[in-house]
Amino acid sequence: MAYSSLNDAFRRDALHEFLTALLLQKGMVITIVVNKQLRSIFQSSGQIDAGVWGVEHCGDWRPPEIEKMLRVVHAAAFFIAGVASAGQDVQWITDHDAIAANEARFQDMAAVFKAVLDQYLTVKLGSVRCSTSLESPLEVEDFVAIPDLIGGAMVDLFTAHRRRTDVFSEEMPTPRPEDLSWKTRTIIDWLARRGALRRLIYKFEPGPEAETLEIADMNLAMPLP
Repeated sequence: MAYSSLNDAFRRDALHEFLTALLLQKGMVITIVVNKQLRSIFQSSGQIDAGVWGVEHCGDWRPPEIEKMLRVVHAAAFFIAGVASAGQDVQWITDHDAIAANEARFQDMAAVFKAVLDQYLTVKLGSVRCSTSLESPLEVEDFVAIPDLIGGAMVDLFTAHRRRTDVFSEEMPTPRPEDLSWKTRTIIDWLARRGALRRLIYKFEPGPEAETLEIADMNLAMPLP
């Protein structure tokens, strides 16, 4: 199951049951949508200081790849530290994308992840392991598919809002664009449904003042007037 392959008839027919089954799972799905105007969410200059952010060993990484890797690593570490208990074992499984394209890249990223996680933790965990979906049992692909489906839908949703120049407000719900694809609408409707699986969405935008960042909690279940 992947967002880009949902035009396949078998995947399209299976999508509703797949999403319905996920609602029964106890857990959290956390999505972070970052405005492309933000070259970096770590340094206002847009240039990552390798010494400050602990990526000195990533000498062959391009700046956008380092930025992406740091976003993923810090987000994962932040939320793990927020929900993990003392002695709990943690296994992070990532898709086989640009920040884990080969063994060398994966080892670079894993080293940064463990160092960053130590900075966020207030308790001592059990074992901490990192792997990619290629090294995992086939059923793990179903879980790795979840952020892929949501991420694809969120990109299409916010791109459509941007085309309409919509302004979001905490007081007034924003109607969804009418030109969304069927797969985007299906996944957004699922995100708004009740279930055991908690779904959280955060939007990162440039702040109202220079060198500031604005973070908003998005509620897709808000009723429309």
